[in-house]
Amino acid sequence: MIRVKLKTHGAKMARAGDGKPRSEKRRATHRISKRVSADEWGAFQERARAAGFQNHQEFLSALILGSAEVTNIQRRDLTLILGHIGKIGSNINQIARRLNSGRINKISVDDMNIITEIPSQLDSFGRAIRDILK
Repeated sequence: MIRVKLKTHGAKMARAGDGKPRSEKRRATHRISKRVSADEWGAFQERARAAGFQNHQEFLSALILGSAEVTNIQRRDLTLILGHIGKIGSNINQIARRLNSGRINKISVDDMNIITEIPSQLDSFGRAIRDILK
Protein backbone atom coordinates (compact mmCIF):
# COMPACT_ATOMS: atom_id res chain seq x y z
CA MET A 1 0.00 0.00 0.00
CA ILE A 2 1.37 3.43 -1.02
CA ARG A 3 0.50 6.44 1.07
CA VAL A 4 0.79 10.00 -0.20
CA LYS A 5 0.99 12.87 2.22
CA LEU A 6 -0.01 16.22 0.78
CA LYS A 7 1.67 19.33 2.08
CA THR A 8 -0.69 22.18 2.81
CA HIS A 9 1.98 24.82 3.49
CA GLY A 10 0.23 25.91 6.64
CA ALA A 11 -3.13 26.62 4.98
CA LYS A 12 -5.99 24.75 6.54
CA MET A 13 -9.54 24.58 5.29
CA ALA A 14 -12.03 26.54 7.35
CA ARG A 15 -14.51 24.35 9.14
CA ALA A 16 -17.87 25.23 10.59
CA GLY A 17 -17.71 26.10 14.26
CA ASP A 18 -13.92 26.67 14.30
CA GLY A 19 -14.40 30.32 15.32
CA LYS A 20 -12.42 31.73 12.38
CA PRO A 21 -13.77 34.82 10.63
CA ARG A 22 -15.54 34.28 7.31
CA SER A 23 -15.75 36.51 4.28
CA GLU A 24 -18.53 39.08 4.04
CA LYS A 25 -20.18 37.01 1.29
CA ARG A 26 -20.61 34.10 3.65
CA ARG A 27 -22.09 36.37 6.31
CA ALA A 28 -24.67 37.76 3.88
CA THR A 29 -27.67 35.58 4.54
CA HIS A 30 -30.51 37.58 2.96
CA ARG A 31 -31.32 37.54 -0.72
CA ILE A 32 -33.26 40.19 -2.65
CA SER A 33 -35.14 39.25 -5.78
CA LYS A 34 -37.68 40.91 -8.04
CA ARG A 35 -39.41 39.59 -11.13
CA VAL A 36 -39.48 42.01 -14.05
CA SER A 37 -40.87 42.00 -17.57
CA ALA A 38 -38.59 41.90 -20.61
CA ASP A 39 -39.07 45.65 -21.11
CA GLU A 40 -38.25 46.41 -17.47
CA TRP A 41 -35.17 44.16 -17.68
CA GLY A 42 -33.96 45.98 -20.78
CA ALA A 43 -34.56 49.36 -19.18
CA PHE A 44 -32.67 48.30 -16.05
CA GLN A 45 -29.69 47.12 -18.09
CA GLU A 46 -29.73 50.35 -20.07
CA ARG A 47 -29.73 52.41 -16.84
CA ALA A 48 -26.77 50.35 -15.60
CA ARG A 49 -24.83 51.07 -18.81
CA ALA A 50 -25.85 54.74 -18.73
CA ALA A 51 -24.63 54.96 -15.13
CA GLY A 52 -21.23 53.69 -16.27
CA PHE A 53 -21.33 50.21 -14.78
CA GLN A 54 -19.81 47.26 -16.62
CA ASN A 55 -22.82 45.06 -15.92
CA HIS A 56 -26.22 45.13 -14.27
CA GLN A 57 -24.96 43.16 -11.24
CA GLU A 58 -22.48 45.90 -10.27
CA PHE A 59 -25.23 48.49 -10.69
CA LEU A 60 -27.64 46.50 -8.53
CA SER A 61 -25.02 46.07 -5.81
CA ALA A 62 -24.25 49.78 -5.88
CA LEU A 63 -27.94 50.62 -5.58
CA ILE A 64 -28.44 48.26 -2.65
CA LEU A 65 -25.30 49.40 -0.84
CA GLY A 66 -26.12 53.07 -1.43
CA SER A 67 -23.00 53.77 -3.44
CA ALA A 68 -24.68 54.26 -6.81
CA GLU A 69 -23.65 57.84 -6.93
CA VAL A 70 -22.75 58.70 -10.45
CA THR A 71 -19.02 58.26 -9.88
CA ASN A 72 -18.41 55.64 -12.58
CA ILE A 73 -20.21 57.56 -15.28
CA GLN A 74 -18.67 60.83 -14.15
CA ARG A 75 -15.10 59.57 -14.48
CA ARG A 76 -15.71 58.03 -17.89
CA ASP A 77 -17.71 60.93 -19.27
CA LEU A 78 -15.47 63.63 -17.82
CA THR A 79 -12.46 61.94 -19.37
CA LEU A 80 -14.25 61.85 -22.72
CA ILE A 81 -15.26 65.50 -22.35
CA LEU A 82 -11.68 66.43 -21.56
CA GLY A 83 -10.58 64.76 -24.79
CA HIS A 84 -13.24 66.64 -26.76
CA ILE A 85 -12.16 69.93 -25.21
CA GLY A 86 -8.65 69.21 -26.48
CA LYS A 87 -10.02 68.56 -29.97
CA ILE A 88 -12.00 71.81 -29.91
CA GLY A 89 -8.84 73.64 -28.86
CA SER A 90 -6.99 72.08 -31.77
CA ASN A 91 -9.72 73.23 -34.18
CA ILE A 92 -9.56 76.76 -32.78
CA ASN A 93 -5.78 76.76 -33.30
CA GLN A 94 -6.29 75.74 -36.95
CA ILE A 95 -8.75 78.60 -37.42
CA ALA A 96 -6.29 81.00 -35.79
CA ARG A 97 -3.49 79.82 -38.12
CA ARG A 98 -5.68 80.40 -41.16
CA LEU A 99 -6.64 83.84 -39.90
CA ASN A 100 -3.02 84.78 -39.22
CA SER A 101 -1.83 83.47 -42.58
CA GLY A 102 -4.46 85.50 -44.44
CA ARG A 103 -6.29 82.45 -45.85
CA ILE A 104 -9.50 83.74 -44.23
CA ASN A 105 -10.13 87.36 -45.11
CA LYS A 106 -13.72 87.95 -44.06
CA ILE A 107 -14.77 87.46 -40.44
CA SER A 108 -17.19 89.48 -38.38
CA VAL A 109 -16.13 91.27 -35.22
CA ASP A 110 -18.51 89.09 -33.18
CA ASP A 111 -17.01 85.90 -34.60
CA MET A 112 -13.50 87.20 -33.93
CA ASN A 113 -14.43 87.99 -30.30
CA ILE A 114 -15.80 84.47 -29.86
CA ILE A 115 -12.69 82.90 -31.39
CA THR A 116 -10.37 84.89 -29.13
CA GLU A 117 -12.45 84.08 -26.03
CA ILE A 118 -12.74 80.32 -26.61
CA PRO A 119 -9.17 79.27 -25.61
CA SER A 120 -9.47 80.78 -22.12
CA GLN A 121 -12.93 79.19 -21.67
CA LEU A 122 -11.63 75.79 -22.79
CA ASP A 123 -8.69 76.14 -20.43
CA SER A 124 -10.96 76.82 -17.44
CA PHE A 125 -13.29 73.94 -18.36
CA GLY A 126 -10.31 71.62 -18.69
CA ARG A 127 -8.85 72.75 -15.37
CA ALA A 128 -12.19 72.23 -13.61
CA ILE A 129 -12.57 68.73 -15.04
CA ARG A 130 -9.00 67.77 -14.13
CA ASP A 131 -9.63 68.96 -10.57
CA ILE A 132 -12.73 66.75 -10.34
CA LEU A 133 -10.83 63.75 -11.70
CA LYS A 134 -8.04 64.04 -9.11
